[in-house]
Amino acid sequence: FLSKTELDEIKEVMSMTRLGQMLMDEGMEKGIELTQTASIKKLMKNMGWTIDQAMEALDIPEEKREKYRQEIKRAFQVLCKQKKLI
Repeated sequence: FLSKTELDEIKEVMSMTRLGQMLMDEGMEKGIELTQTASIKKLMKNMGWTIDQAMEALDIPEEKREKYRQEIKRAFQVLCKQKKLI
């Protein structure tokens, strides 16, 4: 494995490259999506809201809403299969 110093050097070099920046941006976007998806699910569960009400409350942009609908639908299907509901 690499030492902390070596890792810091690699991190610095990566942050200076276009690829490094792209990977960082992609990771941040994925993190935001995971957080938003979790927030939508919590609002639906705890507040009894529809997915549209939850996304409206969170100010999810219209162009991203279908993506979240599909993600939550997939998660629901997995949960149902685990519980043998479908």
